[in-house]
Amino acid sequence: MRLFLASAELSPGSVLGGESRHGGESTLGRELARLAGPVARIAIVLNPRDDDPGLVRPEAFARERESLGAVWTGAGRTGDVGTTAVPTSAAPASAVRTPEVFELDLRLFDGRSAALSEALAGAGLIWITGGNMLALGALMASTGLDQVLAARLAEDSIVYAGYSAGACVAGPRLTGAELTGRARDGDEPWWGGLGLIDFSIVPHLPGPSEPENEYVRIARQLEVRGLPYRALRNGEAIVVAAVERKESRGAQFRTDFPERNDGEWLKHIDVSANGADVPKVSYSPVTITKWEPQERTY
Repeated sequence: MRLFLASAELSPGSVLGGESRHGGESTLGRELARLAGPVARIAIVLNPRDDDPGLVRPEAFARERESLGAVWTGAGRTGDVGTTAVPTSAAPASAVRTPEVFELDLRLFDGRSAALSEALAGAGLIWITGGNMLALGALMASTGLDQVLAARLAEDSIVYAGYSAGACVAGPRLTGAELTGRARDGDEPWWGGLGLIDFSIVPHLPGPSEPENEYVRIARQLEVRGLPYRALRNGEAIVVAAVERKESRGAQFRTDFPERNDGEWLKHIDVSANGADVPKVSYSPVTITKWEPQERTY
């Protein structure tokens, strides 16, 4: 399972784990390219912004496509990033120099999980933007994207990447999401989260000299309830890769390590950029509050 969870969109000078690195080109972009490797297709999901009255969809898509294109051309690839408004059948990776980028509009797949899975075939990365996390969560559930992603991540055939709302829904719950948006008309709020990580993400944390915002209030809610979370400032991200975790846990399943191993792996794996070519890997303990870890059964 490979995850790239950022506070805000990619931009020059963005850093990994909050540790600044020499500049210009986005450090986060380099880490995203390193995490994903060569990919034939990239799906962009703009649906968190569906209720934004200022959204001009072609312009928003072009901006996201440009930022992702810079990631791959900056990683040493050449040529223009391809684009299509309608997903096409996947081309073999060996035949693609830079990824084809397309919009995956979840509104077209309500109740059609098989069609959604087919549209996502061959995509090596899904990029989910910021916006309304409650509306995004409801769409993920109604289209079956949550289940499609769980299966693809378990077989390590796709990278889940996104920022703001796109990062928040990767957690176990959406506590405090009502402070940033509401569900679509007619939809029940979706509070569960994808459960890809065992802590909540609080993006857009203000700096020391910046005014308090709604995300600070979300962090306080989580603290009061004793729920684990990680707060990110804009320009920071969390990267999760399954190679280091030598066990199966949650959505991650490894055929070489099929069992969960709390004795050795009940801990967080932290990856940060430290100015070297190889990111620094460290570990931090898991804080157990109310419930002891138990085996998941379905």
